[in-house]
Amino acid sequence: MNEDALAIDLFKLVVRRIKKRIDSLRELQNKRFQNVGFETWLKVEALAALKSKVKKIRGNGPDLKLEYKGCCLDIELKAASDLSPSWIKKGIQYKTPCLFMVFMVKCNNVEKLKSYIKIIYSRKIQDKEDNDNKWFVGLAKPKKFRINL
Repeated sequence: MNEDALAIDLFKLVVRRIKKRIDSLRELQNKRFQNVGFETWLKVEALAALKSKVKKIRGNGPDLKLEYKGCCLDIELKAASDLSPSWIKKGIQYKTPCLFMVFMVKCNNVEKLKSYIKIIYSRKIQDKEDNDNKWFVGLAKPKKFRINL
């Protein structure tokens, strides 16, 4: 399996989990907790989605070391309430894929982001009960990344 396909398989598992849990982001968006906790939320939900595939959680470097289909892969996680292409680009500085999530209401220009970094897969996710709770989830990648067989 090539690197992109492997990363996309893992990304789909996380997206499925985010869709189920999107309603839990409402509290993070209210005035009391505005703009904090999104990346931690993403890390928790990614761990729940990827379960036994997670072999290591890091505080420095790529956030997760995964083992899947006989391969090892590092993935960085980024999440925020606004769109900063340079911030998301920092996610691929480790030469690993970066799974990122940004709040759609505050970032109207996803096309600008796509021109700034290589996005190999993406999804827009919306809370069915809250029209303002819209997120863009993407998988960015550096020009080259390695998986260990």
